[in-house]
Amino acid sequence: MSDPTTTPPQLQRESKLFQMEDVPIYGRPDEDGKARKIDSIDQDESKIRRIADHLQRRGYGVVRERNPRAGKVYHTLKALWLGPGDPPDDPCADT
Repeated sequence: MSDPTTTPPQLQRESKLFQMEDVPIYGRPDEDGKARKIDSIDQDESKIRRIADHLQRRGYGVVRERNPRAGKVYHTLKALWLGPGDPPDDPCADT
């Protein structure tokens, strides 16, 4: 029987942190350590929109959502690498 307090090795990967327009962007690495899944949250819709547009130009499929929470409105994005080959090392860098 496995110990429920330990995390399996495949789930111990840490998120990669990127930043664009002063908004933290979290890259969820796959088994190869590549950030194929990316997400971010901020109250400024225009920043999230610009980041989403940038990621789409780089080859990510992006979903944006409006999320009211505790009297505030947050805007989120979730992106998944759809481009050819591996995703870029830094998805926020200009090409």
